[in-house]
Amino acid sequence: MSFGRSYWELHKGKDALCRYFGKNHRKFHHEWYQSYGIEWDFYEPFPPKLKAFFTAVLDSKGPNSVEEIQAWCSHDYWDKIWDDSPYNKRKHIAGFFKWLLLNPQILKDWAGVDVLSGKVKVVYDKNCGYEKTNEVWETEPILKRDYKRLRNFVESKTLDELL
Repeated sequence: MSFGRSYWELHKGKDALCRYFGKNHRKFHHEWYQSYGIEWDFYEPFPPKLKAFFTAVLDSKGPNSVEEIQAWCSHDYWDKIWDDSPYNKRKHIAGFFKWLLLNPQILKDWAGVDVLSGKVKVVYDKNCGYEKTNEVWETEPILKRDYKRLRNFVESKTLDELL
């Protein structure tokens, strides 16, 4: 899940070559990952050039399109963190995300993702062309299904298996 929405197919597509290439699959379909050290780093993971691109997409194609691109880039950002982390740090990261995933009330209160009712809190503000900030809970049709799928997967694995 990224930005309160499920991007199961996006992540599945980006990582499809993993079974053949292992970690080297990131040489394919991971453009933001590949530009680490050139266009971005951990001090500035989303530089002005990328933010300007997001704004241009927002203006031309709308908020859903820019959110998909943000999810695409975020996937690569997390892959880079993962790859650069030693084993014990990976175990802590996996443990945190497993704990977070298994606590739907925290997901709702902290992240604005209500996985049990299939709704996400969306903020409409000046960045979306609105004068006043407005927060609404919107139905995300596949959220409950994908949350159940992800939860079942994570519950069936030990932390070592998630690494």
